[in-house]
Amino acid sequence: MQRIVAKVALAQIELFDELKKNVSKVLEYIEKAAFKDTDIVCFPESCLGEDFLDMHCKEIEQIKASCKKNNIYAIIGAHIKEGEKVSNVAILINRTGNIAYVYRKVHLFPGLDLGESVPGTDNHVVETDFGKIGIIIC
Repeated sequence: MQRIVAKVALAQIELFDELKKNVSKVLEYIEKAAFKDTDIVCFPESCLGEDFLDMHCKEIEQIKASCKKNNIYAIIGAHIKEGEKVSNVAILINRTGNIAYVYRKVHLFPGLDLGESVPGTDNHVVETDFGKIGIIIC
């Protein structure tokens, strides 16, 4: 039986106070990872900064388009508005630019008000074209 080996890139990027700069860095590293024939590039928690974003905002749409263009998966950390509340999430975007899974941080850090008002309740294993993966935010 042939073993499938996934190529994973970890992008420990410098974070800025400006959402636009953070998105620019994410897009840059998606392209760098794709150039090296990587299957998935993983970004840090809150890599888009401390802004509270809508899941369908233009910045996330840009990242989805880049994943599609570069034929790569990405895991992006963000703070997402859900009604009046906010969740600390890791968004899995697939090669076709679709959101394949959204992990919501389960164990929120006590005493630090980052707007993490909605804890997640579960953690699933996600099937990708290179194997199964799990996502967690520490």
